[in-house]
Amino acid sequence: YTLDLSYPVFSIESVDTEIQKAIDAGVNDIKELPANPPESAAGKHEFTAQSGEIYASSDVVSAELLLWQYTGGAHGLPVTVGVNVNPTTGRVLSLDDALTMIGKTLDEVSGATKTALETKLGADALFAGGTEPTAENYATFLVSETDVTFVFQVYQVAAYSAGVQKVSFERVK
Repeated sequence: YTLDLSYPVFSIESVDTEIQKAIDAGVNDIKELPANPPESAAGKHEFTAQSGEIYASSDVVSAELLLWQYTGGAHGLPVTVGVNVNPTTGRVLSLDDALTMIGKTLDEVSGATKTALETKLGADALFAGGTEPTAENYATFLVSETDVTFVFQVYQVAAYSAGVQKVSFERVK
C-alpha cells in the first residue's frame, strides 16, 4: 500500500486526537487488506488524506478531512469526515448540537435537504433514502461561522458520478 497523508494539527489535544482517530482508521483499513495479486493491473492499495474546509473559533473547531482509498476496481472511494470539537471543553459536537446551531429539527432538515437535492440532481437521480431523518444520514457535518453543512457520501443520495453532496443551513446560534 501507499499512503499520502496531509492533515491539520491545531495543537489542541482534543481536536488533534479526533483528527488522528479518523486518519488512523483509514490507514488501518488499508493495512488490514490483503495485497492485490502481482498480476493485478490495480497495483498497490492507496490511501490519501487531505484537509478541506477549516473553521476555528473559541467554541468550535471544525475540520473537513478528505479521505480517499483505492483498492482496485473502476475507481477509488472518497469519504469526507467532519471533525467538530468544542476546543474549551474537548467535547465532540453531536448532531443535536448542529441542529441547535441552525434552529431546526431533524425532520425539517431532512425535508429541506430532499428538496434541495431533488432540485440539484433531479428527482429520479436522488436516492431519497439517504435524506431520511436518521442520525446516520446526518452524522457528517461541518461548521463555519455562518453555516452548518451536512455532507452526504458518494452513493448515499446519488450515483458515484454525482460525487459527494453537501447541503448548508444558516446558523442562528
